[in-house]
Amino acid sequence: MRQLAFELYDDSCLTGAIQAIKEDQTEHNSFIVCHLFCGSGSGDDCLKVADALAKELPERSVIAGITSNAEFLNGRMTDQVLLLSVLSFDDSEAELVYGPDIEHNAKDFGRNIANRVMSSDAVKAVELLLCNPGVQILDIFKELETCDHRIQVFGCMPYAHDPFNDPLFVVVPGNVSYAGGIAIIYKGSDLYINVDYTSGWKAIGRNFKITKAEKCKIYEIDNRPGLDIYKKYLGMSEEDEFHNVSFEFPLIVNREGGDMLRHISGVNKDGSIDLDGYVEKGMIAKIAYGDPETIIDEINKRCAVVASFAPEAVLLYSCVARRLFWGALVNNEITPFNDIAPTCGLCTGGEISRDSFTGEIMWHNVTIVSAAFREGEKKRVVEPPKIDVNGITGQTLVVKRLMTLIRETSIELEELAIRDGLTGLYNRREINRIMDEVMSEPRLTSLIMVDIDHFKNVNDTFGHNAGDIVLRGVARELQKAPTGSDSLVGRWGGEEFFVVLPGVGGDAAVDIAESLRRNVAGLDFGETGSVTISLGVVEVSENIDWSKNAARIIKKVDEALYAAKAMGRNCVVRKEI
Repeated sequence: MRQLAFELYDDSCLTGAIQAIKEDQTEHNSFIVCHLFCGSGSGDDCLKVADALAKELPERSVIAGITSNAEFLNGRMTDQVLLLSVLSFDDSEAELVYGPDIEHNAKDFGRNIANRVMSSDAVKAVELLLCNPGVQILDIFKELETCDHRIQVFGCMPYAHDPFNDPLFVVVPGNVSYAGGIAIIYKGSDLYINVDYTSGWKAIGRNFKITKAEKCKIYEIDNRPGLDIYKKYLGMSEEDEFHNVSFEFPLIVNREGGDMLRHISGVNKDGSIDLDGYVEKGMIAKIAYGDPETIIDEINKRCAVVASFAPEAVLLYSCVARRLFWGALVNNEITPFNDIAPTCGLCTGGEISRDSFTGEIMWHNVTIVSAAFREGEKKRVVEPPKIDVNGITGQTLVVKRLMTLIRETSIELEELAIRDGLTGLYNRREINRIMDEVMSEPRLTSLIMVDIDHFKNVNDTFGHNAGDIVLRGVARELQKAPTGSDSLVGRWGGEEFFVVLPGVGGDAAVDIAESLRRNVAGLDFGETGSVTISLGVVEVSENIDWSKNAARIIKKVDEALYAAKAMGRNCVVRKEI
């Protein structure tokens, strides 16, 4: 197979392209798949080109067009142009499925594609070019997910050069649709297609919870208007150019199978935000940023795989957010693919790929999906190209350094937020969070509350510096307890500590508490001498619902501790729940 590509500036360019395609078909008797990436002109202009191709080319061809934000050819982003990419197959073929209105007929469109896929054993992949109607796209995905997991699914949603004025469309000969979808089904016993996606955007800052959402819109995050987190954490005002800022700082939302990036397509007067991808209430979200070093590392890894695959052609579907991020350096992540095989592609408003293990079809933002094609055995394996991250210059280098600073500082701040500054143990807030997590599943667990006896006398007699030494010493000793790898030791407040022992019954917990008591009593704190501790123990059986009884259980541990203090201190008391 081969890939031919043409920039169509005028009718003479189109005439030359048609002649070259005909010559290739005459020589090879090939089946061709024509992609029109429409970066200039209207839907009608693109339709005229599609119709001209259909009239001049033989029946053994498939022609499809889609709006693009930018076009890639020979490892570079081209001028704003209508780009014609031609995949010329020697022994394979393709079938086109067109749906003029997937907003209202998404399920039927998906079912039609799936039926055609399952009717042939030769199908290797399905390419989707879809005007984005919102969450209805998932109906198409669900139908296709019934097909064999080995069948690749890839493609994109359109995005225009001028997103505020230019319409989004798909084109087939004889038809242009502003709400339609196209599927190209690739078939061939000797056809091989390798598809994957890369990102490089990384989460930063704290978790947010999406508390109100519908389809592709977030109304509230943490019970406040979705826009508020961008105002607060990025310093944006209503007058800021939100559209570009949100592309550079999309959201990472968590779902059961992993993370998805979501860039914001618009904001509304009520503070809600529109996304170029679906979300659901209850998802956890973080603001993300593009890290040049990570992006390049992921591109290098993907190119190593593609080079080993030895393709004869590559198609790229890259999110417009990546173009905005790189600016003039956008070719950094395009050129390496072209060093492996002839490459064409476009900037998109959403990318599509399939998880070959689960069969799930993924709706991405801020990614670059690469589809590598080959017919027959590997003919030429090239050394994988590798971008040198140290070669990054200019503004992107500044971003790289700044993001490294922010990342490392954030890690340190996150650690400080969950640790007690004096002892280094988890603080009370983090103890409560971890306990909620540990106890969310039915599991036998024991809890121990610890108090340093007569600690006020230590501070009053020897000073607070001596008291701090005692607190740190007791904390170190508690951490030495034989409590297992998943145990938790934290400072509850003042001179009180808390120990969580998952999988440990009450009798064993009492033994551990006694060991802690003896070990602490054996410590020597110099002029302060020795100190003792009192401990309260409770066992929480797997039959107790923590979410409904947490407050009562904590109170019971507290009662056990104060019973130990009432008995004269320096002892262990166990209470039953």
